[in-house]
Order: sequence, then structure tokens, then C-alpha cells
Amino acid sequence: MPLMEPDEGRYSAIPQEMNRSGDYVTPRLKQVVYLEKPPLCYWATAAAFRIFGENEFSARLFVALSTWGCILLVYAMGRRFHGSGAGLTAAALFATSLYPFGLGRVTTLDMPLTFFVCLAVWLGYLHVADKTGRCRLYGFFLSCGLAFLAKGLIGVVFPFAILSLWLVLTRRFRDLIDFFSPVGILILLVVTVPWIVLVQIAHPDFFHFFFIQEHMLRFTTPMHEKTAPFYYYVPIVLAGFMPWLVYLPKARHDAPDSLAALFPREERIFFAVWVGFIFLFFSMASSKLLPYIAPVFLPLS
Repeated sequence: MPLMEPDEGRYSAIPQEMNRSGDYVTPRLKQVVYLEKPPLCYWATAAAFRIFGENEFSARLFVALSTWGCILLVYAMGRRFHGSGAGLTAAALFATSLYPFGLGRVTTLDMPLTFFVCLAVWLGYLHVADKTGRCRLYGFFLSCGLAFLAKGLIGVVFPFAILSLWLVLTRRFRDLIDFFSPVGILILLVVTVPWIVLVQIAHPDFFHFFFIQEHMLRFTTPMHEKTAPFYYYVPIVLAGFMPWLVYLPKARHDAPDSLAALFPREERIFFAVWVGFIFLFFSMASSKLLPYIAPVFLPLS
């Protein structure tokens, strides 16, 4: 179907201008500097335009691939805790529920952010749980860097905050030290800092606009006039899991064991922290939009 305004038009026009101008540092929308968001999704779409031409398929390709990444990640998580059957069911539920089914077909930054944030959290969990070298830890830092380039600081804040809170609640204080890895932090800086430095050199007001106005003030003030009540995301999450939400009461009724037997304590705490932190963060924010809550759908599935 044709691109929808305003987001799909905006997030397709910016990569077009990057290809035509050759400037991949400064995003521009109709020749106007547009520094509200980092450039990863613009770069990916610009590459798709180069390969497949400027069309709807190319414009939506990176979002679609990110959504498939989320589906495969849900499968891996379900298989890890409850076997391949549960993994396949969870992945199918995620793929066909109303919210991810819809958002995965629209050119926005939220599904790429969801994929990289959730990949970072999952790699961090596997590193702590399995203790099989440092590759997963370094993958955690790489994913955080890509999440930052997808949409900003929450790409780094969410994985670190979720894993730190989980480790504190499960009294794994020594494992916290791993997330201060010099090599890992270097990976994060190598991924994120070059673009920040280059765009700051080109636009001296970038730092204040991007970090203060578009992050701090967007969260704490109604400056963008996108306010909503605290419970705004409750009906969105409930409706987002349609049609499968209607089967949840029967599934619970037919389950032979208690929730404690079905879901071990470590798993319950991990997913409760994961979902709870993101949900409360966006619920407390002054600015609220429907796509923001996307990262909770993966662990909920």
C-alpha cells in the first residue's frame, strides 16, 4: 500500500535526501536539518533505496527485517525456558497479534529500537546465566550501540537498567561488575560516538537540542503536546494482543499447574522487571504516543 503520512513519508524522505546529497551525517527533511532522531534507520533505508529502488518495499524493508528479528528472538526465548513448542507458539502469537502485526508493516523507528533493545537484554541475560565467555557480553554492548543509533538514549538506558535491577533483585551483585567491561564500553563508544562528534561539529547546537530537548525535556515536560493519562498504555497493550488475549482465561483455567510451577522464580522476576520497567517508564513520561510501548510486547509474548 502507499506510504502513510506523516511518519512513513518523513522516514522515507530523509533517506532519499541522504542519497541525493551524499551527506549521511546530517538528516534533512525537505532541505531542513532534522536532528530529532539518530540515523541508523535512515542509513538502512538509504541502502535499501540504492539496492531496490525508491519504493514502498524498500522504505519498509528495515522495519520488516527488525520485526522478523523480534519474532525469532521471541522463539529463542520461549525455547530457552519451555522448549521449542512454547517458542514457536510465542513467536506465532507475537507475529499475529494486532499491535506487532500492524507496527511491523509501518515505517517508524520503534520496531528497530524494540529489536536491538530486546536483543541487548537477552544477550545480557544469557551472559549472566550461562557464563560461556565474553562474546554475549560484547554483543550486549554492540546491541546497545545500535539501539542508540536507532532512536536515542533509551537504547542504552533500557538494557542497563533492566539487567541491573534484575541482578539486584536476585542478589547477583558480583555479576553487575561484568557490565562495566572496558572492552564492552569501548565497543559501545566506537558504535555511537563518531556520529555524535561529526554532527556536533557540523551543528554546534546539536548536543543541547538532541540530548536536552529531545530526551530530557520530552520526558519531563509536555512541550510536544503529546500528553495522556498514566494508564494510557493499558488499553493499548490489551488491545494489542487481540485476538489471542481472549484465549488467556481459558488457557489459565486449563493449565494443570500453578503459575509458580509453570514459570520458575528466576524467569518470573526477569520478565516482570523487563516488562515492568519499560511500562512504568513510558507511563510516567509526559510525552506518550502509541508506538512507544512496542518493546513490552516481546517479553510479554
